[in-house]
Amino acid sequence: MVASPTLLFATGQTADGTWSLFAIDKKTGERVGTVDIPGSSRYGMSSWMHEGKQYIIIQLNDGLAAMALP
Repeated sequence: MVASPTLLFATGQTADGTWSLFAIDKKTGERVGTVDIPGSSRYGMSSWMHEGKQYIIIQLNDGLAAMALP
């Protein structure tokens, strides 16, 4: 998991077995977004801001996945 000022990001599987990145509102605990990722994740995840855009890198069992949030 990794946290931003307003969101908690976590990986896991949906009910159909799809691996996903979940965005969870830190105040309410509500899931506010889900993005499919290309496989199961490991323990590593990082996030940073650059020029007003947030980026997340997720360590997968067989590589890395990089995401940019709008």
